[in-house]
Amino acid sequence: MKFTNRILLIICFTATFFTQSCKKNSEADIFVATQSIADTTWSLDSSLPSNINQSIKSIAVIDSFDCTNDSKIKVNDQVEVNFGEKGCMSSLSPSSTITTRVHIKAEIQAITSKGDLLRNGIIQYANGMLFDAGYIINIKLSNKGKEVYWNSNIPIFITIKNHPVKSGMQFYTMQKNGIDTNGIWVNNSSLGAISTSTTTGNTIITSNTIGWFGCFKTIPISSQLKTRVNVSLPLNFTNRNTAVFAIFDSFKTVQRLLPYSSGKTYFAPNIPINSALKIVSISYINNNYFIGVQSLVTTAQTSSTLLKIVPTQYSAPDLVQFLNNL
Repeated sequence: MKFTNRILLIICFTATFFTQSCKKNSEADIFVATQSIADTTWSLDSSLPSNINQSIKSIAVIDSFDCTNDSKIKVNDQVEVNFGEKGCMSSLSPSSTITTRVHIKAEIQAITSKGDLLRNGIIQYANGMLFDAGYIINIKLSNKGKEVYWNSNIPIFITIKNHPVKSGMQFYTMQKNGIDTNGIWVNNSSLGAISTSTTTGNTIITSNTIGWFGCFKTIPISSQLKTRVNVSLPLNFTNRNTAVFAIFDSFKTVQRLLPYSSGKTYFAPNIPINSALKIVSISYINNNYFIGVQSLVTTAQTSSTLLKIVPTQYSAPDLVQFLNNL
């Protein structure tokens, strides 16, 4: 008998928000979120600010299933995961297959939109290529706090309803690099496949592994056809409270701009020329959210241009809606 302890949180936000409006200090060109003195100090750490990461990161759906039978978990109205029977193992050896009736805890994330890519900080650049995403899944299994492994001879079927993928999409797994979403995507067709139903339009991802996996199409970038995007914000929007992203119009691709602390700017190298982009900044200052948006089409001259963004204050619900609509 299946039981459910489902936590379906799309975004986790701080409970208290202030509604004070922004004011501009014309002498210093500083936008101050409240009456307090603005902090213009930059950090040497290039990682995503923790307050931004905690505010926007997607939370996994948590459910359970009986590992001795075929089991289905509905992640949301769009995504279902079907686990084959007797695929769970207590170690990496098939001899440790769990054959008794045990409820396995499943934590599942489904990345289906540009907003999801941004929320989870999915890296989409490696070895001179950008990755155009189809759909990405992350599955963690456990039993009473202990990690549960998956038998690679037993398939898992993920159904994404009414959403066919682009032609040319291939199966990739993430080669981890310490941080959960910080890794390199590796073409791994021996462990999975992608198909689309001609009758329903559903995408079916077949995977013989758990962890991070999904379908991508690569976008090669030659050295002659790429440029660099440079962005500045008002002085108190620093890399301690602000993250900046490049969102491609024609691809499901999001690339985070890195902070350049000594110049107090952000940059993204390896952007293809003639790319239509939205540059989006997200900030959390004095318990207030701010979003800045600037659109551009890259040219060879983009690398010598400094794009200036002036953020505006958003409420928490408006931030959720903004990310959902990317």
